[in-house]
Amino acid sequence: MHPHLNSSCRLIQISGTFENCGFFTTKLSLIVLSFTEDSFYKPSTAQPMKREAFIKTTLMTFPMLSLHQTEAFASDRPKKGIKVADGDSRLHESVKLDGVVPIDFKVLSKDTGGDLAVMTSSNNPKATGPPLHIHPDFDEMFYVTKGEVKFKVGEDIFFLKVGDNIFIPRNVPHCFTIVSEIPATFLIIAQPAAKLEDFFRAYAKVKKMTPEIALRLMTENNMQVVGPPLSVD
Repeated sequence: MHPHLNSSCRLIQISGTFENCGFFTTKLSLIVLSFTEDSFYKPSTAQPMKREAFIKTTLMTFPMLSLHQTEAFASDRPKKGIKVADGDSRLHESVKLDGVVPIDFKVLSKDTGGDLAVMTSSNNPKATGPPLHIHPDFDEMFYVTKGEVKFKVGEDIFFLKVGDNIFIPRNVPHCFTIVSEIPATFLIIAQPAAKLEDFFRAYAKVKKMTPEIALRLMTENNMQVVGPPLSVD
């Protein structure tokens, strides 16, 4: 026991999310000393200190740390609006999966300090899509603008047509396949950005993709394959 504490002291644990700063969410598990009123002291001076003041001071320290993180990210962001034309990419780069599926980056990870990435995936042929997989470090949303797409999210099956969207929380197994006769196009949003841009750029550089190469690329970019691709039927 601390030399300034007596037997009426006890330890309590406070856990929770105190501050969300985009890319970083400060999750805290604090061990706080709880005292009776007559035994609450500052360890360095052994002077009485009110219990409420001590706890309030302790908890207020951590949001201040997150505030500094937010300010650091904000300083790296662009200072003006950024327009990206239809059919174009943020840096005018050509990224195509299997040579036929353009990935046009609309908002880059570096634009948002890693908070967000936005891209479109176009000309996805029928019966194509990734294997069942998990993103442990970002949430994902799809918004369909052309065609029809079948999704499996957890144990649920969803059919998305033009104008529909689906939100996929991190750590939830998911995959999709194109079910329309016409190629599908959809918007993809990743929050935070994680390594999704890196994955698509690496994939596009492979001239002849194989399941083994795809698995390696997914693993290198922190995606966990947990099952087979989704069938159209």
